[in-house]
Amino acid sequence: MALTIELARVIRTNLFIKIPKKSIKKYKKNPSSPKCFLRYNVIMIFGKVGNGLFVFGKETEAVNAGEGAERKLLGRGGSMMMTEVTFKLGAVGAIHSHPHEQISYIVQGSFEFDLNGKKQKVEKGDSIYIPSNTLHGVKALEENSVILDIFTPQREDFLL
Repeated sequence: MALTIELARVIRTNLFIKIPKKSIKKYKKNPSSPKCFLRYNVIMIFGKVGNGLFVFGKETEAVNAGEGAERKLLGRGGSMMMTEVTFKLGAVGAIHSHPHEQISYIVQGSFEFDLNGKKQKVEKGDSIYIPSNTLHGVKALEENSVILDIFTPQREDFLL
C-alpha cells in the first residue's frame, strides 16, 4: 500500500507523491540521497539516471483488470504507456476496441487471442500488433499467463 508523503525538499517543488512503504524506509535512513525522480508528471520509484526512468515491477501495485486479471502500470511518458497484465487460467479480457495503437508481447503462458474475429493461439515470445479501433480480446490458456501491453497514445482510462 502506498503512502502519500511530501518530498518537496528532494525534488524542489510542492508536489505530493505516492511511494511504497519500502522506499519510505530507505528515504528515512538516508534523506540526503533519495532515489526518487519526477518525470512526465508521473512518480515512480527508480535509481538516478539522466532523462530516463526505471520502474521496479516488484514495487508496483497491481490493480484489478477484470475477473481473474491484474494489471500493473510499468511505465509511461511522452505518448507511450506500458502495462503488464497477469491472467488466471480461463480468465478473459473481453472483446473491445479503443483509439490507441497497441503492441502485446506474451511474457509467460499462452492465450487464445481474438483479433478482429480471427482467433489465434499465442504463447511465450509471440507478439501482436493491434491497430487503433480494432476489436480484440484474450482468454488465458494457462495459469499466470502474462501479457506486456504497449499503447500509444497513453490509456488515460488506466490512470483513474
